[in-house]
Amino acid sequence: MGLARPLIMSGWTGVDLFFALSGFLITTIILREEERMNEREGIARFSLAAFYARRALRILPAFYCVFLLSAFVLPASSIFKSTVSRAASDGGTGLGFIPYGSFWSNYFLAYGGRLAGHPVASAGAAFTVYWSLCVEEHFYLLWPLFLTLVRKRRTRLAVAFGVCLTLPFLRALVYGLGWESSPENIYYVSHYRLDEILWGSGTAVLLRRTTPAPLIRRVLLVLVLAGLVVLAQTRQLSITPAPTVLGASLGWTLLALGASLLITEIVSAPTTILARILELRLLRSLGKVSYGMYLLHFQCIDLGMRLIAGTRLPPTLLNFLGLVLFFVLLVYAAAWLLHQLVERPFLIIKERYLSDRAQ
Repeated sequence: MGLARPLIMSGWTGVDLFFALSGFLITTIILREEERMNEREGIARFSLAAFYARRALRILPAFYCVFLLSAFVLPASSIFKSTVSRAASDGGTGLGFIPYGSFWSNYFLAYGGRLAGHPVASAGAAFTVYWSLCVEEHFYLLWPLFLTLVRKRRTRLAVAFGVCLTLPFLRALVYGLGWESSPENIYYVSHYRLDEILWGSGTAVLLRRTTPAPLIRRVLLVLVLAGLVVLAQTRQLSITPAPTVLGASLGWTLLALGASLLITEIVSAPTTILARILELRLLRSLGKVSYGMYLLHFQCIDLGMRLIAGTRLPPTLLNFLGLVLFFVLLVYAAAWLLHQLVERPFLIIKERYLSDRAQ
């Protein structure tokens, strides 16, 4: 476990990498739709309503299926009690779940509070994970609307990268001066984290017309990775224990910037070994059910722990890798079922009725 510990403890960085990737993909979809010119009017077309309809069909069915199961069905079983909300023990009612079901739970996680006089449900691990989905949803509300209002490429780039350069200083200022009661507040709430998605969004806008020279993008990528290594080795870039001011400001920025530079490399040089690896069928299969894996992984961890309860294995690297494989397969199986039974029918509707505007 000693050699594997640094890798395990850095698993939280996947959220930061996904933020940048999500911003890039969503912005690319919007820009491609804009480029479908209306031949008669000669102007770019983008339907905000169709965009939100596609996002709703992609995100909401699986989310509400897992959300309702975790809130009202799984608590009946002792297997899943450590992953579900504990509203009953806190004297709350069903109203305490509303922040989680309406994508504002990251603010309630950070600041607590009551809703209509009812305590907001205390979140178990399976509900706490929704904070990152909340940040994504808030991005979906703001960025596509901005793109419909602002057409000039230079203005889009200026705003995107302006926010990207401003928010790290805001995090450092707020953290350093103690304006937030806890570093977790800075980690969870959207107005401190949207810059990480915007790094990917700005990269998408940039790459539609510009391809950076190979030397420039690779030197930048190496420098960013070196900076991350230094921050990690000096124990400034983590969430447990809480990051330092430098880790929460520059560190999170470097994670998103590094992911954006990696995306730039893959898009600019699609025949490289890295790009080919990402096209492997196994990784594409994981990508197809990755959303379900995100929603279900804590529930599956609980189930897996019960299945192997009482099993005594020596703490060897081989046994550790075997356990990792076991849990990955369990989460994948659950996500595959969710995809087949819930996601796929709605994706068919999305493709059938919104395919003319889809990616």
